Amino acid sequence: MAKEYATTVYAATAKFPRHEDYGLKSQMNRAANSIGLNIAEGSAQKSNKVFDYHLEIALGSTYEVVAGAFLAKDRVYITEPEHNKICTSIASGLPRVSMHSEILC
Repeated sequence: MAKEYATTVYAATAKFPRHEDYGLKSQMNRAANSIGLNIAEGSAQKSNKVFDYHLEIALGSTYEVVAGAFLAKDRVYITEPEHNKICTSIASGLPRVSMHSEILC
């Protein structure tokens, strides 16, 4: 699910203006990648406490992507349907994020 979410974010940010290459575009892409990477890293750990720590980082990265989607929508870099897809697709796939979905979007 996190891999597909990163693909969704990359597709949306691909249309950003050139001056955002090292700004919002890069930030959203890095945060989207961080979600799956932190889940993977945490799952390789031997304790639930460490895994929970990595899940918290992944959740923070999710919030970061969604905040970036609001900025992108306000700047008319993405459409309303693209914004909604970014906001809702991750919440439906990751149970821990689903608990916070009303805050995200």
